[in-house]
Amino acid sequence: MDAVEWVDALPALAAGLGVLIVPGAAVVVCGWGLSLKRLLAAPALSIAIAAVGATLAGAAGVAWNALTLAAFSLILMGVAYGVRRYVRASGDAGVPQHAPVAARAAALVGLALGATVIGWHVSQGLMGPGVFSFTYDDTVHLNAVRWAMEHHDASPWFIGSVSKIGFYPNGWHSVASVIGLAASVQPIVAINVTNLLIAALVWPASMLALVWTLLRRRPAALVAGGVLAGAFVGVPYSFLFFGTLYPNLTGYAMVPAAVASALWVGEASGPRDRLRALVLAVGLAGGTGLAHPNAFLVVVAFVAFIVVARLWTDVVRGRSSMSTRRAWFITGAIAAAGGVLWLATRTHWDWPSWGGPARELWEGLAAAPYRMPVSIALLVLLVIGYASVGRVREAPALIAPFAAALVLFVVGAGFASENILRNIIADPFYNDPWRLFAILSISQVPIAVVGAVTVWDLGLRLLARVPRGREALTRIVVVAGVGALVLVANGPTVAAGVSSMQSVRTPPATGGYVTADELALMERLDRTTDSDALLIGDPQTGTAFAYGISGRHVVEMHILGDLTADEQYLSQHLGQIDSDPRVCQAVTAVGVSYALDFGAVRLDFDLGTDKTYPGLHDLTPGEHLQLVDQEGPDARLFRIVGCDARAAA
Repeated sequence: MDAVEWVDALPALAAGLGVLIVPGAAVVVCGWGLSLKRLLAAPALSIAIAAVGATLAGAAGVAWNALTLAAFSLILMGVAYGVRRYVRASGDAGVPQHAPVAARAAALVGLALGATVIGWHVSQGLMGPGVFSFTYDDTVHLNAVRWAMEHHDASPWFIGSVSKIGFYPNGWHSVASVIGLAASVQPIVAINVTNLLIAALVWPASMLALVWTLLRRRPAALVAGGVLAGAFVGVPYSFLFFGTLYPNLTGYAMVPAAVASALWVGEASGPRDRLRALVLAVGLAGGTGLAHPNAFLVVVAFVAFIVVARLWTDVVRGRSSMSTRRAWFITGAIAAAGGVLWLATRTHWDWPSWGGPARELWEGLAAAPYRMPVSIALLVLLVIGYASVGRVREAPALIAPFAAALVLFVVGAGFASENILRNIIADPFYNDPWRLFAILSISQVPIAVVGAVTVWDLGLRLLARVPRGREALTRIVVVAGVGALVLVANGPTVAAGVSSMQSVRTPPATGGYVTADELALMERLDRTTDSDALLIGDPQTGTAFAYGISGRHVVEMHILGDLTADEQYLSQHLGQIDSDPRVCQAVTAVGVSYALDFGAVRLDFDLGTDKTYPGLHDLTPGEHLQLVDQEGPDARLFRIVGCDARAAA
């Protein structure tokens, strides 16, 4: 793999910061002024802007690049400013509420610390900007980014064409491709920079927007929220070693900001201001859906549970004039709409469960999935948070999403595959325990923040009893408290996640989906093949990576997808090319010029496809197959020759 260091990727990192900060921040400033609460949602909004911009550009036939993103952002800035003037003209905007200096400073400190902690862990796990993961999902993502960069198109249908499907959520791909184009770097570098920035910037900023909203901009909560966003392996780390699920990482990183923006609608001061807030909420929710539909479901579910929990709390406590009958009607309507959405997004995938309900309940509560080591310090904060969250003003909004996420995780990870309840509620998330655990992690960060704030408040009460030197001692306690939070975010669970990230980025000598020999051969393809070459190989042995790594086109850029009749014939009979004239006819029809034979080791899990490739294994040199390159015993490259003349004959 290319020995690129992070310092070499500074131009790409700078481009990435511009892509993920400027569009969203500019729109927020034009629409709301310098509202830090909303600026925390700006990175997530930037992804939404990029996703929608790439979609519209693809539909209009406009090239996707940084200039297109800038032009679309300018249009949205004008719209946001116009809406702002519309709100001001009605007087709905009310008196501007400026957050206290302490809250603003705490949010920035929390974001800086969270970005540093997460950035360090993710950079270590990625092993450098020139390294990629040898996983099933990375096959399509690596190829899709190169595909988008080459053709300047990151629309959902164009990204979907890599997998030979009509539509694929493009949020992550639109960002990665525009960063790669803006910085003129290889797709692998663009991918790693994108993932680093989504994990270290978008995720903690998004979480801080939610913490600000739910915990009333308390400085201690804002510092803790930024740091503790890096303490949970579910988001962002698990998506960088399981799958790898970059679109899920993107969507789930946006979820807190999207949920917060929905809650801001209820805080608006009048009809026009509410309309302005609604536009932002819809934009963030839609952008989250373009990152991944799963993430959109999480936003809808969390907001629905919060609304219902608040509604019934007010009704029961007499803070609302609403009748019980009307409350039941609203609850039923929300449940019915949610049920329809749940049924419409079924995936019919069946990832196996991890263990029994009791074990998964423990793993969920302890935030330590799949037998990973428990972080005792984080567990202590969570236990304190579980015990004290009921006393928080926004208790319903904190407890309801957490309870729902915990039930979803325990059922999905702890119940057997044939369980009806599991298939009803977990199917939209592929019945996948990792995705479900990530949802739980999103809901647990605010709970852990409550635990941290509870400890801080106890410390303040103890300090109040100190007769002398209280101010100096308070400074010491503040520094110690921040240091303790950083240590919590460096616990053994996160360390295990980082180690898992590294493991999927280290090719084995033998026996893997992609071996070190196969990687070395693919990295030479730009020198051993013609620039217009088309390669064929069994994608389940890793040959599909050849396009993303070298830029040489392959028949199959992904493992799934249908083959044409000629492609199917080659997959069955290429090895018989010297004796079967029809093989050369198929070679000519497809336009194949090279074949990759990567041995017999294939992906080790059921892909749900019955495609086989006996004609692409155990190839031998002959009249029409010339051995061009070989690395080790199993990685071989053949040139296909003489078929034009034979086909003509």
